[in-house]
Amino acid sequence: MTGWSVDVPEQMNDDSVEWFEYLEPENMWPAPPIISVEQLPKEVRAELQKSFGFYWNDAGACASRMRTSLERLMDHFKVRTITVATDKTGRKYRKRLDLSSRIDKFAAKIRSREYSDMLHALRVVGNVGTHGTKTVTKANLLDAYRLYEHALERLFEDKAESIKEIIKRLYKLK
Repeated sequence: MTGWSVDVPEQMNDDSVEWFEYLEPENMWPAPPIISVEQLPKEVRAELQKSFGFYWNDAGACASRMRTSLERLMDHFKVRTITVATDKTGRKYRKRLDLSSRIDKFAAKIRSREYSDMLHALRVVGNVGTHGTKTVTKANLLDAYRLYEHALERLFEDKAESIKEIIKRLYKLK
């Protein structure tokens, strides 16, 4: 870990002033996980782990890697990357789908728009980080991680095991 420190004066309850040293990480390798990634597909997890490293020193690159993990998430769910389009003359051609279209197709595929707003919001953060039209802050990134973690937990929760099965198994401990 590398970084810097700052000495900051703080007023105490008795009106005295004490100096405190604060450490600000600038680089970490390997970076600690910001959200849980254990249950995720390998490709999604790999991109998120890269984003954790960039969080400390390059918010744009962090957001871009988060966006790439969304692409890998769509790949995991086998959401198409190509569609057939028709030009003005009526000829058909293959057209690459952007992430926005893939998220919409994902919603149609799972027959639920439950994740659409969440994934589109994450796409926006990733686009801003990738294209640099505005500045992505660490606070924006933490909000995005929190949202992404929520969506991923819901997408990858173990639905095969019911609560009743867990209760039965735990009662066997008696």
